[in-house]
Amino acid sequence: MKNLLFLLAGMAFPFLLFAQSNVLTEDAPAEEKNSAVKVMVIPFHPTKMYFSDCDRDLAKNSSLRREDVRMHFQAGMDYAAENWIEKRYESMNLFQMKDSLSKELLDSFYTQVSYAYDIPTRKILKKKKNIFKEMKEKISEATGKAEDDPEVDSYTTVEAEDEQYMRGTIRNPEFLKRMNEIYQPDFYVFVNQFEIKTDYEKCIDRELNTFRRRIKVHFNIYNPEGQMVYGDVITAKYDSNTNKVNKIIQDNFGFLAEYIKEALP
Repeated sequence: MKNLLFLLAGMAFPFLLFAQSNVLTEDAPAEEKNSAVKVMVIPFHPTKMYFSDCDRDLAKNSSLRREDVRMHFQAGMDYAAENWIEKRYESMNLFQMKDSLSKELLDSFYTQVSYAYDIPTRKILKKKKNIFKEMKEKISEATGKAEDDPEVDSYTTVEAEDEQYMRGTIRNPEFLKRMNEIYQPDFYVFVNQFEIKTDYEKCIDRELNTFRRRIKVHFNIYNPEGQMVYGDVITAKYDSNTNKVNKIIQDNFGFLAEYIKEALP
């Protein structure tokens, strides 16, 4: 975690905004933690597996270079996933390990994984209704509005509804064997692809310049033998007039990360 603080500071990223978020990680409900189970989180590739149509506006309004927007989203999603998983299991994060071996393995990972569209597993459908209800309650609390207020529904909602998702698969079993020997995880979480798209044609509120955005995170969960446990894509439907990267992370990434945590066995 300390490594992440230094990383974000080096990127001129105000980490304080993360800490102030009501929904990113700080207000996660207390759970019984099983520290005997270790989960390794690996983030999406910031260039090959990142798709956005709004980086120019986001960079301009966030005082960032355009190429840094994707790095902030990568770090934010990485941080949120690790910290939500940490509520239940022992979490590790290859991106935040700054030793030379871990950096080498992260770079190698991106050359060893292949991507292809597949059908989501969605084995947590029975849990999904309760997950989404809890998320809506958090949105209501964060915005100070009643749960049935239309503005809550138009603020952020989360769905797992796509018919296909981007699956990541390790091509070389020997690479996974090496990872197992070094880190000894019980599960791997691959965040495969990140998308943020804006519906510029459909302006929800012309006066406030509020647009509808869709933030999608494609992910897989694997066991150490390379067998897939779960695969899905989760979408945050975000209606807002903000073009600030920090605000988008605060309002959405906690919900996305919680869904990933709930997909773990």
